[in-house]
Amino acid sequence: MKKISAAYNKLADLLDRLVYIIGGAGIIVCAGMCGANILMWWFMGKRIAICDEISLFGLVWATYMGMGILFRMNGHCTMDFVVKAMPPKVQTVIRVVTDIAILVVCVITVHYSWVLALKSLSKKLILTKIPYFYVDIPITLGYAHLLILAVGDIVISINKLIHWKKG
Repeated sequence: MKKISAAYNKLADLLDRLVYIIGGAGIIVCAGMCGANILMWWFMGKRIAICDEISLFGLVWATYMGMGILFRMNGHCTMDFVVKAMPPKVQTVIRVVTDIAILVVCVITVHYSWVLALKSLSKKLILTKIPYFYVDIPITLGYAHLLILAVGDIVISINKLIHWKKG
C-alpha cells in the first residue's frame, strides 16, 4: 500500500506543480487585464475592448485547472459533518462511492469537452481572434486532471479497505 500511495503522491505532486503554474498564470492574466481596463477607464475615460475577452480567458484556465487541487486538498464544498459522524471504515467506503461518481462525471465531461474543443478549432474569439479551442480545452484538461486524482484516490481507498486492521 505504501508503494501505491507514494507513486500516486509523486504523480499528483508533479501534476499539482504544473497546475499551479497554469492556474496562477490564468489568475495573473485575469487580474492584470481587469486592472488594466480599470486604469484605462480612470485615466483615459475609455476601456480596452480586448481586456474582457482576455480576462475571461485567464479565469477559465484558472478555474478548471484549479479544481483538481481543491479535490486533492479536500477543499471543495462538502457536508463533512455527516461523514465525520460515521466510523472510519464507513467514511472510506463513502469516499470510494463519491470518487466513483466523480470518475463517471469526469469521463463523460472529458469526452464531450474534447469533442467540443475539436469542433471549436475553426471558431475565433471576436476581438482577439484567439481560436476558441484555447477557451474550451481547459475544461478537458481540468477534468482529466481530476480524473487521474479520482482514480488514484479510489485505488488508495480500496487498498486501505482491503488491508484494514482491526484494532
